[in-house]
Amino acid sequence: MTAFYQRIIAFVMSIIMIPSGSLFLFCKRFDNSKKFDVILDDGTHKICEEIKNNSYVDIEGIVKEFPDVSGPMKSFNKAFNIDATAFRDKMFVLRDEARKEGDMAKGVIYHFIGAYVSTFKSCTFLLESKDETRSEIILDVEYGDGVHERLHSGVIYDSKSGELYAENQKGLLGIGFNFNLNDLVVYAVVNCWMRDYGFFFGYDLFCYLTPIFFYRTRRFKFEYAGKEWMIQTWKGLYAVSMGGEVGLYNRDKGKFGTYYESAKDDEMINMTLEIYHGDELILKRDEQPHWWSNGFKLSKTLYTANDLTLKSTLEMKDEEMLKAFCESIDNNIHHDVSYTVDGLKVSIVW
Repeated sequence: MTAFYQRIIAFVMSIIMIPSGSLFLFCKRFDNSKKFDVILDDGTHKICEEIKNNSYVDIEGIVKEFPDVSGPMKSFNKAFNIDATAFRDKMFVLRDEARKEGDMAKGVIYHFIGAYVSTFKSCTFLLESKDETRSEIILDVEYGDGVHERLHSGVIYDSKSGELYAENQKGLLGIGFNFNLNDLVVYAVVNCWMRDYGFFFGYDLFCYLTPIFFYRTRRFKFEYAGKEWMIQTWKGLYAVSMGGEVGLYNRDKGKFGTYYESAKDDEMINMTLEIYHGDELILKRDEQPHWWSNGFKLSKTLYTANDLTLKSTLEMKDEEMLKAFCESIDNNIHHDVSYTVDGLKVSIVW
């Protein structure tokens, strides 16, 4: 895939990543319509209450506003005398055959078609124990004919660490982000889907044009190991959260435009991230090899970018990279980022 098409796809993906709150507002317009029957057990209810009590995010309220989408399908089945149960069972057979052949995408399509035609009655979220500290969120779906199906979400909750994460290391439900309930911090996993689409100016432009992102950013460009590199920082408000980011990108020399590829595994560097409001530590991401260290804190008290301080320590590959990066900070037109050097580690404050 060429860089041009990567930029187009990435821009489209950024557009569809509107926070679920917009869906909540859309659903609120239909207060008089029948709502889908969603039930939370004690474990999932407790998680949602913890988030609600400490932020503006009411997950339980959002999911319980989902409208009942089965009405049109029920009318269709009745009008054309469709045996919804038999149709669902046939689709599920095709689903299982597709999975055996390794075609997971086709399996998902068969599953969705069969489930939708069968119509839904209710969905219960369950927190099912796996061991002493870990539990998985299970969805118990009841279809229109009373048949129940248990769906494994792959979302694991560790009551000791507070981590909500995906077993496949792709982020919760494949969105690329995990969540720590103890800290109320959302953060990206290393191999999130966004990694495939690098960075170009259109991402920031889109965010600036929306009413839900209010952040500032700085870019530090330099040449190293035969490539053009860019380390970019962000801090500010992200929808109903506040936080910051540090990203590592590069491209071949002589490229035009603003597109950079995300750093590959062997190009990643150790990074830390801390966001402060005055002397108050808002969030912290410990040192790890990464290409995009970030954190977004859910809170009922939100501060603007001007009120936040970003601190990060980045460990360069060698002296050449260290020198090139420090010079890029010195030459940045804003001159509002300071740094100290300890060996190959550069600690920046912005």
